[in-house]
Amino acid sequence: MFTHQKFGPGFGLSSGSPFCTKIDFLLSMAGSEVKTDIRPEVFHNAPKRRLPVLKHGDRLIPDSEHIKEYLEDEHGADFTGGYGPKDLATANAFVRLAEHSLYYILVCHRWLDEENFKTIVETFFTGAPESIALETRAKVKTKLSLQGYGDHTSQQRLALAQKDLSSISITLGDNPYFLGETISYVDASLAAILLHGLAVLPNSALADQIRKFSNLKPYAQRVAEELGTAYAKAA
Repeated sequence: MFTHQKFGPGFGLSSGSPFCTKIDFLLSMAGSEVKTDIRPEVFHNAPKRRLPVLKHGDRLIPDSEHIKEYLEDEHGADFTGGYGPKDLATANAFVRLAEHSLYYILVCHRWLDEENFKTIVETFFTGAPESIALETRAKVKTKLSLQGYGDHTSQQRLALAQKDLSSISITLGDNPYFLGETISYVDASLAAILLHGLAVLPNSALADQIRKFSNLKPYAQRVAEELGTAYAKAA
């Protein structure tokens, strides 16, 4: 039995974190028996002070990519969808695009926009002193500045998002799943980011950007429905 230690519901979704969503998808793909743990202490006790974490026996495996590797290497999960090396190289590149570009645009959109930050406070800091939320926001701003996207204007970030989303949309085309007829690990990553980008926020500029591409929202919902989660209904 696996335990998925994750952030609880937020932004109209079953978790406030796209990486927790990704692990929900991968665990579903693997057919794993799993329970969830959303207690606050799982975050404070997490090996890298971040979630998701997969607990298996006495082992704690942090980071979504390392969880994926653990499920593959230790439990025989096959997330390739049967695709060959060239397709999987493309998949790997698009996972990086989603998780190291679009993700940071999403974080900026949530944490730096004043109206959206109110939703952050309601989602993650209910009952906590306001000073804790503001201190956490200051740390996030520092990390986003070091990463680079935090120093862009919102319009510059949306322009970058447009290029990322266009690349995903063009490559996806009319495929039911990103690489073709069969679902694979790239779908878990892309759909998770897209669903969180589509989540309801006071400033909907990022969701509006995603909806400009007619195949992206249906694709993300298709993945969620295929994997038997409640995410599709929320987007």
